[in-house]
Amino acid sequence: MNNNENIKIFVSMHKESYVPDGNALLCPIQVGSALSSEHFPNILHDDEGENISLKNKSYCELTAQYWAWKNMPDLDYYGFFHYRRYLSFNPIQLPNYENIVYYDYCDDNSVDELMMHEDYMRDIITQYDVIYPQRNPIGGDTVYEHWCKNLEKKDLDILVNVIIEKYPLFYPYTKQVINSKEAIHCNMFIMKKEIFDDYCKWLFDILEECEKRIDFSAYSTEKLRTLGHFGERLCAIYSLYLENNNRKILYLQRTLFKNTEKATIMNIHDEKDVIPVVISCNNSYVKYASVLIESLGKNSDASKRYCIYLLNLDISPENKAVLCDQVKKWPNVSIDFINVNRMMHGHKNLFVDRHLSIETYFRFLLVDIFPNLNKVIYLDCDTVVNCDVAALYNMDLGEQLIGAARDVDILSLYHSKCERDPEVRRNIDEVIELKNYINYFQAGVLLLNLKGIRACYSSDQLFSIAEKREWKFQDQDVLNYAFKDKVKFITSQWNVLYDVFDRVERVKKYVPSEISGDYIRSREKPYIIHYAGTPKPWDDINVDLAFYFWKYAKTCPVYENLIHELIQKEYSLITPHSDMDNQMNRLQEENDILKWHLREIRNSFSYKLGLFLTYVPRKIREKHGKNNG
Repeated sequence: MNNNENIKIFVSMHKESYVPDGNALLCPIQVGSALSSEHFPNILHDDEGENISLKNKSYCELTAQYWAWKNMPDLDYYGFFHYRRYLSFNPIQLPNYENIVYYDYCDDNSVDELMMHEDYMRDIITQYDVIYPQRNPIGGDTVYEHWCKNLEKKDLDILVNVIIEKYPLFYPYTKQVINSKEAIHCNMFIMKKEIFDDYCKWLFDILEECEKRIDFSAYSTEKLRTLGHFGERLCAIYSLYLENNNRKILYLQRTLFKNTEKATIMNIHDEKDVIPVVISCNNSYVKYASVLIESLGKNSDASKRYCIYLLNLDISPENKAVLCDQVKKWPNVSIDFINVNRMMHGHKNLFVDRHLSIETYFRFLLVDIFPNLNKVIYLDCDTVVNCDVAALYNMDLGEQLIGAARDVDILSLYHSKCERDPEVRRNIDEVIELKNYINYFQAGVLLLNLKGIRACYSSDQLFSIAEKREWKFQDQDVLNYAFKDKVKFITSQWNVLYDVFDRVERVKKYVPSEISGDYIRSREKPYIIHYAGTPKPWDDINVDLAFYFWKYAKTCPVYENLIHELIQKEYSLITPHSDMDNQMNRLQEENDILKWHLREIRNSFSYKLGLFLTYVPRKIREKHGKNNG
C-alpha cells in the first residue's frame, strides 16, 4: 500500500448532502456555486479560482472536473463521484440491476459493504492507472439510437465531426462507442495525474468547440445539459483509447443512493426571551399545523421570539412556502423545517396503529437535533394554543425531565368499573410498571428538559425501548415508561382534551376528584386545546371545543382548503355510495378493534393460565372421544 500518494475524490453536489465521515479521500464540492444563492459551509466550491461554474447548467458535474484541473495541481490521483453515486470497492460483485447497486441510504452499513474505507481504497487506487464505473446496457439501443430518441441528433453529429477534425486518432473509438449497446455514465472515474491532465486538455477542447457550434437558445432544461452528456460519451471514448494503449484499468460497480440528506443538527443555545417550539408533521397534516402556528403567533408576546421547528419527512416546497409566508405576519416568529429522514433510517420496527403515524416518534430525536439546548416545548399537530406559551416554557422543572399534564382519559379507562378498554389497567400496571396509575401523563403537550434527558437517554436508547414491543399507546407509553417518577405534573389547562366518546363523563365518574376537578375547570379557560381522538374539528365542526380551532383557522392561509375539505366530507355523507362506504369503514374499524382485543386477551396472563389449567382436561376429553369413535 502506498500511503504517500496524494489522492482526492471530489464528490459533486448541488444540494447539501451526506458524505461518509472519516475518509479523507472524499472531498465534497458544490457545483454551480456561481448560480446558487448560498455557498454550503465547510466544503469546496467550483466558483473559486479559475472556473466555469456559471456554465454548470450545460456542463453539469464537469464544472467540478474543470475546477480540480485548474486549481488542484499537486494531486497524484483525481477522482470524481456524485452525491448519490459512488464506486464499489468490494471485489465481490454485489446484487445489482444493470451493474448498479441500489441503497436507500449512504450509511455505515452500505460503506462497509462497498468497502469504501480510506486505507483499502488507497491500496486499490494506487495499483491502477484509471478506475471507471462498469458499462451499463441502455435498453437494447445503441448509444447513437438512444441519443437520437432523447436529445438532438444534429448535436451528436457535431460532436463526431469535431473529433474527426481535431482528433482523428480517436474516430475509431468514437464509432465503437456510438455503435455500442453499453455506456459509461455519470462522468465518474479516478485517474493518475498525467492521464487526467491529458484527458482534460482533450475533453474541454472538444466541448468548447461544440459549444461554439450548437445553438442552445431554444433548448429545454434537459437539452441544455448536452455538453454534460457529451462528457459521458467522451469518457467512454477515452477509456477505449487507454485500453488500446495498455493502461492498467479497473472497472467497478456504480452505486445509487436514494436518500442523501444530511442529519440536521441545530447548534443553538438557550437565549433569554427565546421560546423554542417543536412540532412533528407530515405533508398531509400541514393544513392543521398551519392552524396551530396561527394560534401560537396570535398569542405571542411581541417582546419575545418564538422559534418553531417543524420535524418532517416529506413536506413539499410549496407547503413550506405557505408556512414561511404565514409566519411573516409576526416579526418575532420564525420557522425552520428539519428533515429527519436520515435520523429515522434504521428505525423500522416502530409500532403505529391506524390512527397515528410515524411522525409521533420524532420527538425521540430532539436530544440529537438540539445538542446544546436545555429546554424545549413539544406540541402535537392536533392542538391549538389559546395563550402565550412562554408561560409554559418558563416553568421551572427542577430535576424533573418532563413537564406534562396527567392523561385524564387513560385514568378514567384504568378504573376497574370502566369496561370501555379493560386492558388499560394491565398496560399501566404490568407493562409500564407505574407505582401509581394517576402518574400516567399525556404526551401531546410537553415541556422537555433536554439537558436532563441527554444525561439519562440517547435517542437510540429511546428507540430501542420503543422497538422491543407493540406499545399499546405507542410513543406515549414509551415516554411514560422511560420517564416515570421524573415528571413535573402541570395543570390540565396546558393540555385540555376535548370531549369524545363520553370522555368528560368518564373523567367525572372514575378519576380522583382533585385531578378531575382540575380538568373540568381547565375546560372553562383552556391554555392549549388538544383534539386527541376522532372525529377532529376539521372533520366535524360540531365536535367539542371546535370553536377554538375555527377561531384561528379563519385567518390562516389554508382556511379555504379546510372549508373545501369539510364540504367534500359533508357531501360524501349524502352521495349514493356513502352509506355503503361508511358502513365498510365502520366495519373495518370494528374489525381492527376486535383483532386488537383478541391479541391483548391472548397476551394476557389470565388467558395463558387458563390454557395451562385446561390442558389436561382437554387432552383427556380428546382421548376419550377417540376411544368412543
